[in-house]
Amino acid sequence: MKFVATKTAEQLNLQALHRVRERLVSQRTDIINQIRAFLLERGIVARQGLRFLRAELPRILAALPDVFSFRMVGLIGSLAEDWRRLEARIDHLSGEIIHEPAFSEMFVSHVLARTIRIEEDLVDQLFNSSEKRLARAVLSENHIRA
Repeated sequence: MKFVATKTAEQLNLQALHRVRERLVSQRTDIINQIRAFLLERGIVARQGLRFLRAELPRILAALPDVFSFRMVGLIGSLAEDWRRLEARIDHLSGEIIHEPAFSEMFVSHVLARTIRIEEDLVDQLFNSSEKRLARAVLSENHIRA
């Protein structure tokens, strides 16, 4: 059995920041995909990437008044406003994370330690004892190079 060290309050705060940011990014992606789906249903293909859609959406909606009803323009506009609010919140959280180097360093070390534990557990489950020694040697060599 492996014991996990208790996280400090700073580590828990950083983890919470990353989780909230991850959820907001997921919500932003959902909104962007929904807008793309509405456009695609009407035969308009928008290039991948949020920058393109952000720049082209007002032009698309204004240029095709016969394709979009007033209701759809309002609905897509509302989604775009939600997108802008999420973007502002994501930027704020990203700024907090970036401006706290101690937080960032702790998070990176936590992710690396977690990855190493997962790799070790996988080696334990997949290989016999001689294969384990070889696999551990390869993993440790890869960690030294990284």
